[in-house]
Amino acid sequence: MTGGRRALAALLLVPVLVSALVSVSGPLRAADAPVLVIDPLAVARALTRSCSAPFDLMVQPLLDYCDTWDGRNDDPELIAEARATLIRLGLTDAALFDGLEISWCPLQRVNGMAPRANRVLLNPSYKSRPVDLVALLGHEMVHIRQYRDWGEEQFRCRYGREIAGGHGMQRANPIEREAYEEEDGIRAHLRLELARPLTAAENGASARCRSGEGSCFLPSARPVGSACGCPSEIGLSPGTVY
Repeated sequence: MTGGRRALAALLLVPVLVSALVSVSGPLRAADAPVLVIDPLAVARALTRSCSAPFDLMVQPLLDYCDTWDGRNDDPELIAEARATLIRLGLTDAALFDGLEISWCPLQRVNGMAPRANRVLLNPSYKSRPVDLVALLGHEMVHIRQYRDWGEEQFRCRYGREIAGGHGMQRANPIEREAYEEEDGIRAHLRLELARPLTAAENGASARCRSGEGSCFLPSARPVGSACGCPSEIGLSPGTVY
């Protein structure tokens, strides 16, 4: 088979993962968010234009939607807390956040996305899962690092080739595998951090809060025993710094 035919044959076997063009009119609701679905012929046509075109085909409908979604800038403190935790624990290079816009978008079939070198989108369903939110943001920051290491055009090309090769957007895609492995490591580190005893060197201050709905991290250390709160399904759950 020729290279073009092999690519098309591979695309026909890819699971439903790549976004087709979607038009949304009227008030934008979470239910209106574009769904990531595959259009093999559209991706094959995109490949004839450039190696980055399949990636653009995937993300542009999402960007168009997310840029106008009413809730995109809600609850900025939750994003700030997740960012502060990654930096404080040395899990992500603080410089990667320079010039980066992070916002919410009710993505369907994905939890987060780095559609551009200066953009990260996070699913608002993670607002009530603060520890998972930190790990998710850490995952997306791997992609920001890849953008900066490779250059934006090269990132889009590499991702486009993985899509065309049938590797999707999960661990079968080596670009995603690196991010998922980082996410796994961050989540494991966070669990250990929440469980460890306070050390004498911390002088009775901690950035950990324990509530009736679970534990979470605070943006900065506070005196042990002081009041705090963790986001949850029922709102801010009151707790105590420990």
